[in-house]
Amino acid sequence: MRAVEDPVLVERLARERIVLTVCPLSNIKLCVFPSLEQHNLRTLIDAGVRVTINSDDPAYFGGYVGENLLQTAEALTLDRRTLKQIARNSLEG
Repeated sequence: MRAVEDPVLVERLARERIVLTVCPLSNIKLCVFPSLEQHNLRTLIDAGVRVTINSDDPAYFGGYVGENLLQTAEALTLDRRTLKQIARNSLEG
């Protein structure tokens, strides 16, 4: 999720339609972000980056894909259109 620190990289990710797999609950557990509300997934989406929401070792990080989607959607107030796009990114990626 450090990609947002480099605007040129973010632009390239969006332009070349590179898909990023994001595991929000593990990002919290690993202290990449202090809370889901502070996760930068929305920033990437708004920049046109194709992101997917995934799980990373659910038994350890506390959530399968569905739980990652639910908690992230709630924390970042992702609407249905955005969630559909994230699902589409998963299929196309």
